[in-house]
Amino acid sequence: MICSQCHTENEDGAAVCMMCGNDLSPMTVTLVGQNGASGISVAIPPEGCRIGRQDDFEVEKLFLNQDGDLNEWAVYVGKHHCEIFFRDGDCYIRPLKTTNPTYVLGLLRSTALSPFDEIKLTEGTVIAFGAEEFAFSVHMERTAAESKKGERVIEEVYEFGWFITCPNCQKRFRVENEDSRVEECDDCGEDISYIKASYERV
Repeated sequence: MICSQCHTENEDGAAVCMMCGNDLSPMTVTLVGQNGASGISVAIPPEGCRIGRQDDFEVEKLFLNQDGDLNEWAVYVGKHHCEIFFRDGDCYIRPLKTTNPTYVLGLLRSTALSPFDEIKLTEGTVIAFGAEEFAFSVHMERTAAESKKGERVIEEVYEFGWFITCPNCQKRFRVENEDSRVEECDDCGEDISYIKASYERV
């Protein structure tokens, strides 16, 4: 499992990243209906799912209103509209090629996602399928994961930052971000302008 924060590869089933302490425990994601989908609440299965009028994902729960009738906005959802899946401890949505897009709704404007462009979902993200009125708020909850041997997991917190290391004398230069550069090592004079910054433990 690769940590989405520091990109360190961890053992499968790890509860926290061994480098940065990022929470890698299993996540429960629930879509809670907003606007025209008010009253609908559906949990995403751990293996992920496709959402669409011809997919197997509990269609009756997602597309029916509180009275048990087909939601008026469900007709705008494609047969195979989008995919929601988990990777490395995070949840993503990937729109498929449909007539009506998948939207991310913001306070000031909405964004129609391009087909097959995946984005990471976060707590409170509002997404809509086919029409902006058919909207759902994303709610996330981490569930505590047991380590493989059953011992208690102790989370260590380290400070991290962006660094450039001189290959000649191994001096490290702390920089502002991943796009920063250092022209020359002030210890040995080596040209290090070509070296990219890496995210490392201080």
